[in-house]
Parts: sequence; C-alpha cells; structure tokens
Amino acid sequence: SKVQAGGRANGKRKALAGDLMGSGGVKRPRAAGCGILAAGSGGSSSAAGGVSEESQMDVWQSALEKAGGIKQRDDQKLLKRMLKRKERSKKKSQREWKARVKTVRNEMLERQTKRRENLEARMTKSKAKAARAKARSGDRAGFEGKKQKFLN
Repeated sequence: SKVQAGGRANGKRKALAGDLMGSGGVKRPRAAGCGILAAGSGGSSSAAGGVSEESQMDVWQSALEKAGGIKQRDDQKLLKRMLKRKERSKKKSQREWKARVKTVRNEMLERQTKRRENLEARMTKSKAKAARAKARSGDRAGFEGKKQKFLN
C-alpha cells in the first residue's frame, strides 16, 4: 500500500505513551525532585530504597507523560512565579472592583441629590405660580366688594 502524508501505511495514528496509560491529557502540577529513580533503589519496599511505591508510580507516570508529549509542570521556580502572578492579578482586580463600587456609589449619591434639588425647585416654582394665580384672580365682576347699603 502507499504511504500517506502522516508517514503511516494504513493511515492510523501511532498511540502515544499518555494514551496507553489512560491519562486523557490531564495536566497536573508535579512536585520538585520527581526525576527518574537512581539505579541502586530498584526495590519496591519503602525501607530498602527510601522511596514509597506511590512516588515511584508518580515518577513513572511523569516519565510516560513526558515521553508522550504532555507538558510537565514540575519546576518549583516557575510554579512560584505563576502563583505570585496570580496573586498580583487577584489583588489588582480587587482594587479595580473596589474603585468601581466607590464610583458607582458616588454617582448614585450625585443623582439622588440632583433629583432632590430638581424636585424642590419644581415645588417652589409651582407654589409661586399658584400664589400669583390666586392674587390675580381676586375680583369676580358683580360679586366682589362690600355692600354699602340697600338700594331702596
């Protein structure tokens, strides 16, 4: 058969080491010092090599993932730097949020005072208008004035 663009004869992709272990591409941080074990500590007991079986499995899992092309996050210096960066961004967003809350509160107070002033001005204006109308409409022809004396 002909060789296709991927370099495989039948078009199937080669399984990666991570796929064989069933990791599913999960990226998780690694502890420092998770290198391949020394040749002298080949025993599986914790007393003989000083390394537990779980840590050995973790080391092998890390090695298989690295061989499979999955990124390893085990550099302590980079992890610390990343944590500091996250903390800085959290603090920055907290500062920005506090500033936003403060400006919103100030704007709301300004709108309330402006509304109150406008309502007071409208009330004084309407009261003055009513007083003028009352003063203007004082005389009704034929009805107003004090009766002096009877006609006959």
